[in-house]
Amino acid sequence: MTIFSARIIFLGNFCAQRPIYYHMKHTLCTWTLWAAVASSACMNLDLTREVGQTGSDTDSAAAEDIWRPDLVHDLGVVEGGLPPNDDGGDPLGIETEGTELGDLDEDILELLRDPDDTDPPEILMPVCAPYETPSDPVCLTQGPAVAAVRLITDEPTRLTVVAHGGDAAQPLQGGFRTVHVVLVRNLPTDEDSTLLLHLDDPNDNRTEFTASIRGGEGETVVITEVLADPLGPEPAQEFVEIFNYGLQAVDLSNWMIDDEADCNGDLIAEGTWLHPGQAAILVSDKYNPENPVDVSPPPGTLIIDIGASIGTSGLKNSVSESIELYDATGALVSQFNQPHLKPKEGISLMKVLAELPEIIPDTWQYNADNTSTPGLVPSIAPFGDHDGIGDNN
Repeated sequence: MTIFSARIIFLGNFCAQRPIYYHMKHTLCTWTLWAAVASSACMNLDLTREVGQTGSDTDSAAAEDIWRPDLVHDLGVVEGGLPPNDDGGDPLGIETEGTELGDLDEDILELLRDPDDTDPPEILMPVCAPYETPSDPVCLTQGPAVAAVRLITDEPTRLTVVAHGGDAAQPLQGGFRTVHVVLVRNLPTDEDSTLLLHLDDPNDNRTEFTASIRGGEGETVVITEVLADPLGPEPAQEFVEIFNYGLQAVDLSNWMIDDEADCNGDLIAEGTWLHPGQAAILVSDKYNPENPVDVSPPPGTLIIDIGASIGTSGLKNSVSESIELYDATGALVSQFNQPHLKPKEGISLMKVLAELPEIIPDTWQYNADNTSTPGLVPSIAPFGDHDGIGDNN
């Protein structure tokens, strides 16, 4: 097998940008239902960030770095990583710092090819992050009806998803690389499904890998975009976008959108449904979808009026305040909590992919086009294509 120790940048905008550790804080409060006598428990599962702290567990620190786009990594962050050459550098002498392996040109890839190499690539056990579950030789992360599988190989490989148990699966990067993440959507939650992957090295040696995965429990409705500082009037033109990536319609009656986890938010009207693959925007009763300075949602987008404003008097511009979505029982369904991403005028904050489990840190970014896209949601595959399989070819 060709000895290779390359530097890579992992996962683009999907990754964490600083050491982040989560702790869960449970609180209980109530809110009054208008036109109702009873009150419901508002259970706030607050994934509060502790930014800038250094963990004492070196394995956890290394695992956090794996998800960071602004760093380059040796295989040394992996147990069993390859050693450097005698000069302490890359064994092949290839300078790949700052370059995605999938983007290497044919000349460099040719250097990786060895006709005498007949050994299939090996999968190394990663150092799993605190939110991941070790499942030798991969790390797993669950979300409602979804699972993310992260694995590392001892040489650059191209990954292809052959089979999965959901309605769609997608590697999050293309080309040859040593770190792969596969996201599988709408998995059964009550039984295991088989994920079958092919990993091919530059010499066409193949390793087949299978893993048993299942989706986590919970609703498949998530917050996917927030515009806190519109170009038009505030709070009228502010919006929070939600999306149903599941296969069943969800009744949003008496769900609540809240800010700052104070359990004093606004209720969604009875009879409101969100269908599979459908997005909706939550707005004030003064929202104008045809406002000339803000982007209009596509025709047919579900617009949900939640009252005078989102939160008590609209969303703040000075800081990114947290936004919570609760179901009719008061259970937290989804949360936006990105205090390090300050609102920018006319530019929304977007979830990189709707299906990414929320426990994974920093899955949000500023709108790539420096605007907003109400009603348009990045997703791993179109809905209705229940045989959808993505690959890295």
